[in-house]
Amino acid sequence: MSDPLMPPVMQMPARQGLVARVQAILLKPAETWDLVAVEPDSIPSIFTGYVVPLAAIGPVCGVVVALLFGHFNLLWGVIAGIVGYVLSLGMTYVMAFVVDILAPSFDGRRDLLSAFKLVAYTGTASYVADICWLLPILGGLLALAAFIYSIYLFYLGLPKLMKNPAEKSIVYIAVVAICGLFMVGLIWMVVGGITAVGVGAAMLGGHPVSVNSITVHDKTGSVTINAAQAVAAANQIAAQASQAHPAGAPATPLKIADAQAMLAMMPPIFDGATRADTTVSSGGVAGMAAATAEATYSVGGGTVHLKIADMGSMAGVGAMANALNVNSTTSSAGGYETIKTDGNRITTERYDTAGKSGEYDLVLNGRVAVSADGSHVDMATLKSLVDEIDIGKVDALTH
Repeated sequence: MSDPLMPPVMQMPARQGLVARVQAILLKPAETWDLVAVEPDSIPSIFTGYVVPLAAIGPVCGVVVALLFGHFNLLWGVIAGIVGYVLSLGMTYVMAFVVDILAPSFDGRRDLLSAFKLVAYTGTASYVADICWLLPILGGLLALAAFIYSIYLFYLGLPKLMKNPAEKSIVYIAVVAICGLFMVGLIWMVVGGITAVGVGAAMLGGHPVSVNSITVHDKTGSVTINAAQAVAAANQIAAQASQAHPAGAPATPLKIADAQAMLAMMPPIFDGATRADTTVSSGGVAGMAAATAEATYSVGGGTVHLKIADMGSMAGVGAMANALNVNSTTSSAGGYETIKTDGNRITTERYDTAGKSGEYDLVLNGRVAVSADGSHVDMATLKSLVDEIDIGKVDALTH
């Protein structure tokens, strides 16, 4: 005989079916998160039984829309859909990993299964809303509404699954969101540039076959996703978050470059212009630390803004960008943009010829960066100013 005092959550099945779970998490999120928190489950079962089928909605609808409106030929559209699908599935694991390793920084409990539950079920609204892309006029608005509702779902589920104090959820979500936006950007960058792709892996019998890299080419250049570098970058993000506040241990501050020392590396005078409007900043929140030094120079009739930065705790994100090995060039009558990856260096060059404004950035080891942006100056001036900084010495400040 059942105990009438037993909480209703304990009387429910071990895990709801796909349709029932979708309905429950969307219509009764608070009660469903209570169920999710205690139900016996595993990452593989959630992945194959929930994430895999729902994540397919977006790529399938995207291919259909692209074909209907003539954006792709059949082969191209299918390849783009497959790559987007695979990257989306991978993102679920990466984001669960990020949620898990950040938990101690917000007085939460590290539990990878709970983190995976949180990420997988939070995505429900966006997965279902992907059907709306078949509606050209309303699709974008409905997708935005689904995104906002997904944030609400995450907010409700976070303290229930990761056991962090509710008052720390907002900052926790903000840090996770930064990583999430970065990963979404990578997915769109890769999928959006596809004209051909070498597929070196497949899911055979439910077991993944690993590959070293995938290269995507188009008329602007190429992106080579290095699997080993990507894994190393993910591990770096984990290590830095754990170092910021490891579970069961006092906080261990990450060594951040001295902002004043970075400022001292900027030339007092450049091309006859005196360094002005200098600012420095360092520190962080919730264990996420960084440092910057900035200054401006009035060169001729233009202005140049110089910045040196140590990305600190977010260096793993920079390393993930390095793992993409992007090399591309786009140009038009109005200007151009070039991205070049050379080993552990990434340079980005953007210039608007009409407005005589542009930006030149140099990133080393995914962590330290020197950038110059200006108006009414030429690109040679921006490059020359960045070259005044020994980025190797900037990097040495972080060791």
